[in-house]
Amino acid sequence: MVGDISFKRDKSKGRILLILFAAIAVIALIVGIVLIVLAIKKKGDNEDSSTSKPTSSSSSSTFCDYSGEAKRIRLDEIILRAKKTYYEKHPFLLPQDPDASREEIKKKYTAYNPTPNYIKSVTDAAWSLYETVKEIKVDSKKLKPRERKALSQLKHFLKTVFGQPFDMNFYAGDWMMGPTFYCHPRQQVICNLGAHLQGLLKSLKPENLKDIELIEEKLKTHKKGILTYIENLKMGKSHGMVYSQDACKAGKNALRNRFLQISLKNETGVLYEKYVTQALRENYYDKLTDEMKTQWRGNHQGMTVNDSVSQYLVEYIGKPMTKLLRYLEYEHYRYCVPSNVSSGLASLPLAYVWYDGKENTSWRTKPELSDGVKLNGSKAYAKILPYFTTNDMTPMDVHRLGWEQLNKLYPLAVEAAKRATGEQNETTAIKKFKEKLNSSEEYFNDETFPANESNDDAHEKCSNIEGAKKYCPTRWEALEKWFTEARSVMSMLYPKITDMFYFAGDKHSTPNCPIELRPDLNPSSGIQSYDGSDTMCTEPAHYNIPFFLDRLGPRFSEWSVNAHEARPGHHIQIQGSSEHFKDTCGGPIGWLSSKTYYTAFLEGWALYCENPLISDETDVYDGRPLKKYGMLKWQIWRAVRMIVDTGLHYTGMKRDEAIKLFVDKAWDDSDFTRKEVTRYQSWPGQSTAYMVGRIALVKNRNYTENALG
Repeated sequence: MVGDISFKRDKSKGRILLILFAAIAVIALIVGIVLIVLAIKKKGDNEDSSTSKPTSSSSSSTFCDYSGEAKRIRLDEIILRAKKTYYEKHPFLLPQDPDASREEIKKKYTAYNPTPNYIKSVTDAAWSLYETVKEIKVDSKKLKPRERKALSQLKHFLKTVFGQPFDMNFYAGDWMMGPTFYCHPRQQVICNLGAHLQGLLKSLKPENLKDIELIEEKLKTHKKGILTYIENLKMGKSHGMVYSQDACKAGKNALRNRFLQISLKNETGVLYEKYVTQALRENYYDKLTDEMKTQWRGNHQGMTVNDSVSQYLVEYIGKPMTKLLRYLEYEHYRYCVPSNVSSGLASLPLAYVWYDGKENTSWRTKPELSDGVKLNGSKAYAKILPYFTTNDMTPMDVHRLGWEQLNKLYPLAVEAAKRATGEQNETTAIKKFKEKLNSSEEYFNDETFPANESNDDAHEKCSNIEGAKKYCPTRWEALEKWFTEARSVMSMLYPKITDMFYFAGDKHSTPNCPIELRPDLNPSSGIQSYDGSDTMCTEPAHYNIPFFLDRLGPRFSEWSVNAHEARPGHHIQIQGSSEHFKDTCGGPIGWLSSKTYYTAFLEGWALYCENPLISDETDVYDGRPLKKYGMLKWQIWRAVRMIVDTGLHYTGMKRDEAIKLFVDKAWDDSDFTRKEVTRYQSWPGQSTAYMVGRIALVKNRNYTENALG
């Protein structure tokens, strides 16, 4: 029995092994066939790659490839020519050029030095390229959307002197007038000097002692440029190109905020500015050997390389910037004119020099430029305006549009006043409604702020958060109440927009970066504002709230302004774009996109978010008449802005007339109105963009809805 069983087991083993070997042979045969087929296919793919259809992995390159029409007109070459000229005329921006080598920056970098001849050369170069681009015969329908956009961007970029509405248009003459209300880094070169310096220091991290000497040489050019800027301001008074006293003060405050540490600590304050911190760290010099450092100390009276660079920063940045800030405050201001003489560009150039508010009729101005071109403030405004509207509207087109919108909106405010008060008489209803609007319940401070928290001394001591908490405690307490209200409104609005945008998935368009509240400590500021973060959200975005108003608030308009600045307004728009919609193709079009900025779209979108997105497409204002009026007031305000901006700078409106129009139509007689009119006096064109942009968005939306059926 045992033997039989053993025999059967051996026979079974042999059968199993035979089957196993057969299976392995079949598998090997199949694998061999598959490998042969794949090899043949790979060979065919390699031979036919030039004609094969794109796969999903190549879809990105297909999107980025130029169309036949773009190749025909040589769009790539046109943009590259503009880029080349841009950096030739702006060598201080070379560190931002992704294609610039360290050696090129070392050789070509020089600071912004706004001599009249230099400014003229920039203007002429931009406009020459603009004329060339205008002459291109192109079939826009054959261009890809990205290419059509780029061509439009290029025209606007060149028409506005490389996207610079102020200080770079020689023929406008505003380059003699000083910083504007906001001192926007994209709009005025003087306001971006910190970024220029930061880029230079990053690019020239020293590798030897010659590099330290080179840094000194480059910093010397910054000193020269700042001193030239002062000379331009002196030219302004003799050419009759000066802002009003209100606008001059606002511009000085804005520049001061850009260089706050210098303004607080004088020339040594530069060592506390963020843009130089990298050069003050020991690791900035880690490529220098100990022998090099010892040699430097021996040749420079024991000073380290760090000490020497700090000295250079004080000498060539801190001192000249301190001189500029002092000149603006103590000398230049004395030549600025009262607003009842000149409230804007429309009345420039002045016929005589003014000093301490009085006209010196023995000192005539020279109302023409060095090449004999006559200065004309209204024409200068007409050159500035397209940067903000991004269209071909004339100043009078904008002016008429403002009145058209106001005539539609103001009757709605009157009806709101009648409903809220129960009064049918218009005058009585408005009077009683104003009492509601001005009630202390609508503001965050119950009493008038102490004088020592509102005067010039407070503006100095409370110019940073620590100082504001310490020296302006009453204001800070009221501000914290406003912060609480603003956070509450943001939390309330957020769930109302969940069906309007994609918060996840392939179409995700909303930002992940948080938004935080921050005080705006500029004493000239009267309105909330927004600052986005970067693509990686290395710090939060900020919703800024003004600190130096007489009355902080009002509450009734916070909902609408919050929608404008945060969600769904600027935060979703600007930060969302930064995180999700940056040009990924790179190349010349990508570069151009990084250099362009469109106020009409930015502010138009935010105003569109106020109305109709939040006002008409959510239930936010149901049963809340005061809050709804707050929204309506801001629509009216933006309409009046168009009238006032064009009035001050084109038709000849005076400051008092502008204030009266806001008082009569927006029912606001507070210091906020006066601060805002100062803003319009000191920032020509900017305030027109809001309603112009909103109307364009509404028209495009209506067109799209009709086209889709």
